[in-house]
Amino acid sequence: MGFLPIDDLLAAHGLRLSMQTNATLGMTMVEGSVLLQALLRSRGRKANTPLIFVEWGSGGSTELVSWLIISNQVPGLQAFSIESSVAWMTHMRERTPLLQMVR
Repeated sequence: MGFLPIDDLLAAHGLRLSMQTNATLGMTMVEGSVLLQALLRSRGRKANTPLIFVEWGSGGSTELVSWLIISNQVPGLQAFSIESSVAWMTHMRERTPLLQMVR
């Protein structure tokens, strides 16, 4: 399996692109679409109701969700990524600015 640029996934769904060429998902287009559609479906929830995304292990999905938060394409989205490897956290922070831009 290759790596899917998050902008390819965003473009396939008509969403604003991150312009971060290093931001990739270790998923197929179908798998990435399932994740993205689940997050986008939540846009119809009640106002002032947060959407909490929790993942064990950070990676491309963390970058995707970070971009959705930064670009406000899913209002109210909050994300928590639990990562145990300091080396991997450092790698992810240096890979693209997306994780640095969202706090």
